[in-house]
Amino acid sequence: MDAALQGAVDVFESQFYSLEVMCCERAAAAKKEMDFWLAEAEEWARVRLSCNYGSEPLTSIRNQKSVLQPSFETAASRPPQDEV
Repeated sequence: MDAALQGAVDVFESQFYSLEVMCCERAAAAKKEMDFWLAEAEEWARVRLSCNYGSEPLTSIRNQKSVLQPSFETAASRPPQDEV
């Protein structure tokens, strides 16, 4: 491999590595942010339930599938609707 081509390969490898590092850092930040917001949601659930004088059991919002794993529908995945 000639020097110019090797130099180009090195630049691309460096860029790919930088993108890899950036993605890992963003994932770590997103995890911390998710934990923060889930803790906030749990606190508001406690406040809400305290207003009901404990008539409902306190369940962790972290265990609710709909919160942690929202279902994303696309137009193609939805059943067809009758036109009005």
